[in-house]
Amino acid sequence: SSSSSGKDSLAAAAAVGRAAAQELLDTLNDGGCTDEWLQDQLIIFMALANGESKLVTGSLTLHTRTAIWLAETITEAKFQVTRISSSTEEDDNEAA
Repeated sequence: SSSSSGKDSLAAAAAVGRAAAQELLDTLNDGGCTDEWLQDQLIIFMALANGESKLVTGSLTLHTRTAIWLAETITEAKFQVTRISSSTEEDDNEAA
């Protein structure tokens, strides 16, 4: 029936919303100021900016590492990635 499929759609949308909110909360709780979906997009702006830029994120994604490589290849920018957590876990915070 259409009412049950509407309820299923709402339940699915609510689940997606909860998952997205949890991902953002995990990143913020780890000390990052961007989620994994934004961090790579900010690299080109950092590369083109005058002076020094800093960004605190969760673990760098492959897209972010690729964006850093590309930005260094096509601009004069140089990036230094530094772990800011004393833990050696995979999800350490990093600054680019």
